[in-house]
Amino acid sequence: FSWKFVYLIFFKIIKDNSCFYQISCQNLMTLVQKIYNNRCVWKIPAFFPAKFVAASLGRELLFVGLSDKTISILDTNTGVCCFPSIFVEDRIIFLVSEENYLICFTSNNILMVWEIVNNKDLKSIVHEKYEGPKLGDIQKVILTNELENDSISPIIFAENITVRFSKTRNGWINTNSKVPSIFNKCPGFRTIHDVEKGFFESLI
Repeated sequence: FSWKFVYLIFFKIIKDNSCFYQISCQNLMTLVQKIYNNRCVWKIPAFFPAKFVAASLGRELLFVGLSDKTISILDTNTGVCCFPSIFVEDRIIFLVSEENYLICFTSNNILMVWEIVNNKDLKSIVHEKYEGPKLGDIQKVILTNELENDSISPIIFAENITVRFSKTRNGWINTNSKVPSIFNKCPGFRTIHDVEKGFFESLI
């Protein structure tokens, strides 16, 4: 009689121009390496005491979402964390970077967008809860700009529905024609003028 121990190792490969990033998870530990010519080019691989759940490669940064509800941001040249870890409210189910923006969606239906300014500052620009029909699996999220004030307007392309958050309309706009179009937050009417304005805006 003998015991056999099986160690499950999970890999994710992210390709770059002439190299690739290998993210592996074993025994609740995550190892991140930048591989070139079959060698790690970082002096020390990056280690994290949690399982990775998502990852995305930006221009000069690698974003790693972990099971402890944090996002680590690595300098792709050195493998060193160049920002403090970002703590999110719930389990990360979608993570992607787009130019100088980081986009995250968590299991409690919170969409978050941060702007990375000159690779030095991290600025939160969107933190909104989605409360419409069930999304299903998220396929992608892209960032657009509103015509009225050029503010960031994220679009979520999901399995069941496509929605866009509008700061101008203060709510989620459903871009699918077969489903009700807007899931607005309740507006705060303080005066008769606000009521009339809200009424006429709803007719547009």
